[in-house]
This record gives sequence, C-alpha cells and structure tokens, in this order.
Amino acid sequence: MAKRDELEFTGERYVPEAHGSIELEHIHRYLQAAEIAKGLVVLDIASGEGYGTAMLAERASRAIGVDVSAGAIQHARSRYDRPNLEYLVGDCAAIPLRDKSVDLVVSFETIEHHDQHRKMLEEIKRVLRPDGVLLISSPDKQNYSIEPGYSNPFHVRELYAEQFKELMQEHFTNVSFFCQRIIYGSGIFPETESTKTRSYFKVGGKINEALGLVKPMYWIALASQSDLPILATGLFEQPIDESDLARSLVDTLTAREREIGELKTAMRASNENLVNLSNAIAEYEKSLKAKDADLNRYEQQAQTYVGELRQYAAQSLVYVTDIQRAQAELVSRDQAIERLVEQVKAYEEQAQSFAEQLRAHALQSVELTIQVTEQLEQIGQLRSETAARGGLIESQALELKKYEEQAQLFQRQLQGCADREREIEERLQRAGAENISNRATMEAQSIRLRDCEQESQSVKNALSASEATALAQKSDLARLQAEIGVIQQQSSECAKTLQELRLLRDQELRSPKILLSQFVHALKVKFW
Repeated sequence: MAKRDELEFTGERYVPEAHGSIELEHIHRYLQAAEIAKGLVVLDIASGEGYGTAMLAERASRAIGVDVSAGAIQHARSRYDRPNLEYLVGDCAAIPLRDKSVDLVVSFETIEHHDQHRKMLEEIKRVLRPDGVLLISSPDKQNYSIEPGYSNPFHVRELYAEQFKELMQEHFTNVSFFCQRIIYGSGIFPETESTKTRSYFKVGGKINEALGLVKPMYWIALASQSDLPILATGLFEQPIDESDLARSLVDTLTAREREIGELKTAMRASNENLVNLSNAIAEYEKSLKAKDADLNRYEQQAQTYVGELRQYAAQSLVYVTDIQRAQAELVSRDQAIERLVEQVKAYEEQAQSFAEQLRAHALQSVELTIQVTEQLEQIGQLRSETAARGGLIESQALELKKYEEQAQLFQRQLQGCADREREIEERLQRAGAENISNRATMEAQSIRLRDCEQESQSVKNALSASEATALAQKSDLARLQAEIGVIQQQSSECAKTLQELRLLRDQELRSPKILLSQFVHALKVKFW
C-alpha cells in the first residue's frame, strides 16, 4: 500500500509524480521485468524512490530494494509497505546480501552513475543463484550524449553500445540485448505469434529500414550463466496529449496565450497612452506657440534693454571720466595743500627766525638804552664836575659831543630795528594774504566737489533704473560714491577749517605769529 509522501524530483532519480517520456522509459522497463519476476526473489539495485521495487513485489515472492542514499531508502520504507517488500542501504559494488540468495537482479539507470562496472557485475554474480538472471539497462553514449550534444551532470561514465555488449558478454555466458527509445509512429504487431521486428525511419524524405529499433537511446541486457527466460517485447503507450512534446506544446501555447493577453492589455494601455500623449503633444504644441510668442516678446524687450544698457554704459563712461577728472582735481588739490603746508612751514620757520632776530634786537636795544642811560648819567656827572671844574668844561664838552654822537648812532640802530620789525610785519601780512587766497581756492574746490556730488547723484538715479545686467556698473558707481563721500567729508572739514580761520581772523590777536601757528596746527590736524 503506497503512502502519499513524495520525494523531491532533482533529475538524479525518477519519481512517480514526473510524467511524459521519462515516465514511459522507467515504467516500461519495470513492466518488462515484472513479466519474469513471478514467484522469484528479486533484487532491485539502485532502487531510488522505491516505486519499481514495489511493482516487482506485486509478482515476486520477495522484493529487495538497495540504494546508496539513506534518504531515498527511508522515503521508500515510509511510502511503500508490503509483507514481501524490503529496502536496504547499500552500494552496487558492495551489496548487503549473502551469496547465491536471489533469483533475479534488476538494475535500471545505474551503471552510468559510477565507474566500478566490473566490480558491480562481480557483486551481482555473487548474490545470484546459479540459474539466476540479470536484467540491466545502459544509455547509448552515441545517441544519448554525442549526437544531441547533451551532458547529464549525474552521469559518471557512459558506455557506447559495443562497450556495453563486450562488458556483459565478458561476465555472462548467455546474453540477449533489447533496444529502447521513445518513438512517434505507427505500430504493427502480431496478434498471437511472435515474429521478427522491422523498423522504418524517415529522415529528410528518405525512408531507411533495419531489424530491431533504429538508433536506440537505451540498451537492455538479459544475462545469465544458465538458459535465458523468454522476455516479451512490447509497447507502452500513453495518450498523445500526455507526451512531452504535446505537454510542451500546450505549455508553449498557454504561455503564448498568456503573452498575447498581456500584449493585448499592454496594447490597450499603449493606445490609451498614445491618446494621452497625443493630447499632451497638442497641449505642448500650444504651450510652445505661446512660449514662442513670449520668447519673441522677450527678445524684443531684451533688444530694448540692450540699447538702454548701451546708453547707460555710454553715460557711465562719461560719468566715470568726470569722476576721474574730479579725482585728478582732488589729487591736484591735495598736492596744492601739501605745497601750502610746506610754504606755511617755511613761513613759520621764517617767523621764528624773525622773532629770534627781534628778540636779539630788543636785547641790543635794552643794552643800548642802558648804555645811553649810563652815558647820560655820566654826562650829568660831567656837567656837575664841569660846574665844579670850570677848566675841564671844554674837554668834557668834546667828550659829551662824542657821547651824543654815540647816542645818535644808537638811535639810528634802534630805528633800523624798528624798520626791520615793520618789514617782518609786512611779510606776515603778505603771508596772511596768501592764506586768504588759498582759502578762496579751497572754497572754489568745495563748490566743485558739491557739483561732483550732484552729478554723482544723477548717475546713481540713472543707473538704479537699469536691469540686473548693469549690476557691475552699479557696484563701481557705489564705490565711486563712497570715494565722493570721503571727498565730501574732507571738503566739509576744509570748510569747517576755513570757518575757524575766519573766526580767528576776526579775533584780536596779539601778534601775526600766533595767527600763523594756529593756521598751521589746524591744517596738520585735518590733513595729516
């Protein structure tokens, strides 16, 4: 009784859940083996999933399945359960049975999975009884692998037909060979009698014929050291719609129909997308036309802006030239102020020299006055002595005359000193006049700076109306305005200084030297 457990199909061994050509090949071999297993002790080497051993147990007195895979044996034990059915773990080159203990050994799809072929056949002969029989299969390497260009990853060593036949005849006295291949064609079989089998094979419009089966995919050998039993040949067929080709075509048609359905769905979606795209393209064309109109308008505006910017650039160049000229004038003014300061320094030095000379002359005047006073005192004394000394009057008169001459000389020297003082005062007055002239020049420059400020303000107003492309010129103008602000500040300070000088001029000063010193100090504070 079979249980519902299933062994996973990996391609290494057949399982009953697989259908198509592989099912026909494997089941057909076990059906043939069951024909000669009735009442015998049967060994199934490489029993795999266990289905074949279970089929043999239906006819045999006892059926033993041996496989190298413990997992496969455990599965077979759990799925197939009969009193005369047994599964053992073992190797085909070391069969776990005693000598001469079985009547029939079956080994399908085994010999190509290893390379110990002779060791396997020796083990089979060991467990077979003297009249025992071996039924074994092997793929034909030429038709299975070479011609189709196929390589089975589970096969270790495949045999050509001649190699398989030589191997079997080397180990057994009597051997009979059968051919197996999945075919599509017409079958003609006798109803009761056994006759020879002739095959016809059509290739490219030409029909070839041969005894037996043309280009078998598998060879099956029936071998024994005794007489061979009669093994019937036959046909195992299934409905054409269950064949691999039909199932493949059905799967292909199903996949194609599914693809067609998907393509139709995709086509409908594509048509909808095309409609949407057409609408979007129409809208996009409308927007492009609108954008073209806007672009033309923007180009015209841009041309207008370019013309205005060029005008602003020309005006800016004029303003820059004026500003550069104003800067040059300011530099010239600064140089004039520096020269004026140098002149003031020179005047100050001259004033100091004149003051020293005045002090020297004053000292000389004091000394001369003292000397004159002393001489006058002496004259008085002499006059007194003259009164006392009448005889000395004439001599004293002469001396007095000398003293009077000396006094006149001293008076002339004092007059010269006074003249020198008047000359110094006149020079100081001329220096004051020059200062007044310089103040007038500075006032004119202040007026010019105010004009430059007004022109700079007009430049700022003109450039503030330009577009973003005039930002660089606007930045330059801002820098120039900052410089003009500095100039304005300096001009304001100059005006303030001039105002202070006017106040100083109106004040009553004790000497021209004080006025000159204050003017020089004010210039140093403002410009140095």
